[in-house]
Amino acid sequence: IAVRRAAQACGIPYGLSIQGDSDTKVMDARRDLTGELSAVLRDSAITFPFAPWAWKRVTDRLGEPHAPHIMLPCATELDQPMAPVTGGDGLLSVFHLQSYKRKNLAGMARAVALLAAKGEAPKLSIIGGGEPAERAACEAIVAKVPSMTLEGAKDRDEVRAAMNRATAFVLPSLRESFGLVFIEALFAGLPIIYPEGTAVDGYFDGAPFALPVDARNPESIALAMEVAIAREDSMKAALADWQQSDEARRFQRGSIAESFARGLAIGCGTTTVPGDQ
Repeated sequence: IAVRRAAQACGIPYGLSIQGDSDTKVMDARRDLTGELSAVLRDSAITFPFAPWAWKRVTDRLGEPHAPHIMLPCATELDQPMAPVTGGDGLLSVFHLQSYKRKNLAGMARAVALLAAKGEAPKLSIIGGGEPAERAACEAIVAKVPSMTLEGAKDRDEVRAAMNRATAFVLPSLRESFGLVFIEALFAGLPIIYPEGTAVDGYFDGAPFALPVDARNPESIALAMEVAIAREDSMKAALADWQQSDEARRFQRGSIAESFARGLAIGCGTTTVPGDQ
């Protein structure tokens, strides 16, 4: 709101980043500002949503802007493909234990327990550090699910290696603006199970190596786990093809930088992008 007013006073354009989680929280909490927020979006010269789901949620409430928008994924230094390896050593999740509620550790535990009741308990390793109280809370959740383990904190190289060894990545977060770890998993050769309606939703519709789930439904999570284990070979073969595609390159730093520069040029009303000449 402040930037729009400043831009109007100065006679210059402005752009927006739509991150998803915080934006929808504000929209839901401050419905009295819907008209003001609609004007902010409408008058932007360029908009950069993190993900398709966020763009849909915001425009459904606030309407479409006059100017273009460009999807701008988050960037990671772990954006070089590692070939998928079949015969994975189990399911994997990665998050700081401070966020165990938001990352839905309880939902994952209930899903594994459902499979255990059928005699199909998968191994699910959780990588992530935390304070003693946070670890104790997580230990209490997984205590009745023997096939789940808390692996503690690991450095970036160790996490990437663990991803490459695993069967599938599982993170049915209850709220997630983007979830950079999903992209890191894909580049590490690991299929993903992600929450429908948040995180990377909208980027991988129909992709055989990315399974959306209802994060609030343990049965949905359990079914995706079953599918990921049963179809590991075919999912990883499809992922290997994706890693060499233009769709994969859009998540690499060079492509993200080009998209951002192009969007800024559009927003400034120019026709060239730095580096084009």
